[in-house]
Amino acid sequence: MTDTLTIAIEPPDDAFGAQIHAGLRAFNRAVEGSERQSFNVALRDGEGRLQGGLIASVRFDVMNIQDLYIEEPHRRGGHGARLIAMAEDEARRRGARLACVMTFSWQARPFYEKQGYAVYAELSYLGGTHTLYSLKKSLCA
Repeated sequence: MTDTLTIAIEPPDDAFGAQIHAGLRAFNRAVEGSERQSFNVALRDGEGRLQGGLIASVRFDVMNIQDLYIEEPHRRGGHGARLIAMAEDEARRRGARLACVMTFSWQARPFYEKQGYAVYAELSYLGGTHTLYSLKKSLCA
């Protein structure tokens, strides 16, 4: 008996995402033998409440910063630079030699450039109204 396959647009679903990600991880592991190593760097106040943080992962020898956010009252105090520095140190411990991040034109490109990241790609959105920048930084001395 031959299965009939269909293709359809469906709403987001956690189980769907989990199955697709599990299949892709298994495929990648079979080919290259490693797993993505995810980690967080937290910024907490004296009460232990989360005030910001960074979500990153290392794959092969590259750290990818997925998200970095700091609550407004704590911005511009050097916390972002310290989060990045700690993430880069952790990434080096995990074997990373390169770091990368993406940011939109209304977000944090100058901040990342101050941390030593350089633009290597740009993608225009909405006819040039916004730009997505891809930045990278060597983690080697």
